[in-house]
Amino acid sequence: MTNIIEHTYKELADTGELRLTEKDYSTNYLGRCKSYYGYLKSTGRQASTDVLLKLWAQLRLAEKQAKTRNKTKYDFFKKHQPSHLQKTASELSNKVLGELLARCTVCSTPQIGRAHV
Repeated sequence: MTNIIEHTYKELADTGELRLTEKDYSTNYLGRCKSYYGYLKSTGRQASTDVLLKLWAQLRLAEKQAKTRNKTKYDFFKKHQPSHLQKTASELSNKVLGELLARCTVCSTPQIGRAHV
């Protein structure tokens, strides 16, 4: 199984700000059926690039929601301290993005053949 998938689940669950179950993680963060994370753990299979992309997008959304969740009308006058969930989601989204970039392949441009005379 992709270590980033397991690591992300554990880190999100450890924030204490979410009541995250494996089923919730499978559906809300990985965009698959409720048993998908368990399937990955039991088979040792890799998550697809599509799943990583969905995870990255959901982490960015979680970061944004955590940022706006604790704001009040008086926050304009004070420096906002990010929550633990906001920091964790930000760090994890960067790691998932790194994994996505590592999976990308460089496309080579086909050579243009010589014109036949």
